[in-house]
Amino acid sequence: GDRSKELYIETDMSNMGKSKHKLLQAMISINDMFMLAGPTVSSLFKEDVKRYFKRNAIPFNYDMKVMGKSFFEHNIEITLPMVKNKPETFIKVINNPIKNYAEHTIFILNDIREIRREVKTAVIYNDSEKVGKGFVEALVAYKIQTIAWSKREDFTKKYLKEINE
Repeated sequence: GDRSKELYIETDMSNMGKSKHKLLQAMISINDMFMLAGPTVSSLFKEDVKRYFKRNAIPFNYDMKVMGKSFFEHNIEITLPMVKNKPETFIKVINNPIKNYAEHTIFILNDIREIRREVKTAVIYNDSEKVGKGFVEALVAYKIQTIAWSKREDFTKKYLKEINE
């Protein structure tokens, strides 16, 4: 096949209108696939995180709505309940660890901490691809625990040990 990486259609003058329409429809379909790929991959990562917590018998709630000082309602993907003297932990799940998501997450978690000062905050992020420059450092600067997906076993061992002491 032709590997020119160009999208084209061969036609004659009598079918020009119909052919242009088909080509435009193909372009729109391709664009839709790219637009849908982002949210789909993100929700798949969130599902992986939920499955991991279930498989490891870590008690948690998911997709909780929590109001912040701003009166905005925020979605918290994973909430670890208060256990013994360990405070409740709100965890945001981020598939694409880039600066914009760090900024957004810092706002959300700080907005909530303004009202619920005792709560711990964390981020589980997908590090299977590139992690944006400064992403982890920005979260750490705001005392948000960072958990790389590739290092989830370390977090799990430490967490389970703490709640079972």
